Amino acid sequence: MLLLRGAPPPPENAEALSIGQGYPGAETLLLDEEGRPVDEPGAAGEMYIRCPSLFSGYWDDPQAPRRVLVPDPLEPRSGQLVYRSGDLAYRDPSGEFYCCGRDDSMVKIRGNRIELGEIECRLTEHPGVTAALVLALDVPTAKRPSPPSSWLPRPQRPPRSWPSCAAGPCPRT
Repeated sequence: MLLLRGAPPPPENAEALSIGQGYPGAETLLLDEEGRPVDEPGAAGEMYIRCPSLFSGYWDDPQAPRRVLVPDPLEPRSGQLVYRSGDLAYRDPSGEFYCCGRDDSMVKIRGNRIELGEIECRLTEHPGVTAALVLALDVPTAKRPSPPSSWLPRPQRPPRSWPSCAAGPCPRT
């Protein structure tokens, strides 16, 4: 989380990993499906961030901020926007937050955020695909199957000449 202070490393016998407390100057809200505050320790809700310095948008995606920068559900008449994280979490009695999932189909694999819905959309753009479902499965490395040989790149010989574009030879990058 961008606006959370880190917690110390967990003890060896920890069953859950804290993601810290709210960042000073920002208010981290937990809200239920109805937009009501979740104040009870251990009860899960979606994380919203309220602070004076929110970002204004995403690079090259003008529609994305409408999904995550939403009117403050607790004070809608204020005109203030809050960041809807999509992270589901709960708070313990000391105020530490614990992540327990996502409200959407975004996953993080090796540090990269991946929207499974976007992959499904791209797959269904192919004329031979009528529906698609993408799942992220946690498979231990030792049990991961090798890809079929038909998926592996075959050795290629360089072309005898490079293709041309309307404006001359295609640039090689």
